[in-house]
Amino acid sequence: MLSSCAHRERAVPSELVGTWALTEESLRNFPPECRNLRLQFKSDGYLITTSAGLKLITKIKVVKQTGGFLVKNEIVDHNERQNCQGKSAHYIFTNFVFEMYFERNGELLRQYIWLKKSKRFVEFWRLKPAESEKYGLLRDRKRDAVDYLDKLLVKIFETLDVEMPTWRASSAIATP
Repeated sequence: MLSSCAHRERAVPSELVGTWALTEESLRNFPPECRNLRLQFKSDGYLITTSAGLKLITKIKVVKQTGGFLVKNEIVDHNERQNCQGKSAHYIFTNFVFEMYFERNGELLRQYIWLKKSKRFVEFWRLKPAESEKYGLLRDRKRDAVDYLDKLLVKIFETLDVEMPTWRASSAIATP
């Protein structure tokens, strides 16, 4: 009986869950073709990154640290397309950074290029569900948010042809 009442800890803290887009300030540091970068943190432990045609899915482990979060990535799947810089999926994975550092700064999410000690970061703001749907990240017939990972991963790549930028050859981030 007690086990049925136990609270299960979320794989991804609520501070990160959602779909994030580059802030106006960060947009200025990216070429036009890379300004539609999206990060979608799922509560069940997945991160979906989109950049131009490339859609990258990683299983993540989030480690809470003083002031932020260390996010450890394991590549799960991708759609074999190029990112906003024209880099192939193979190139991205060959140069992939498996650990990233994030901080919340008020309403913003700050992602450091590599780890915090780099002192280089880009900032994101959280999209509302209706805005996420516009970019094909969340949707269903009732316009509610649907977790794509509940569906077959193959369907993700077959049903959406969305041009959204991502990162360069680090953790999929385009370095300004």
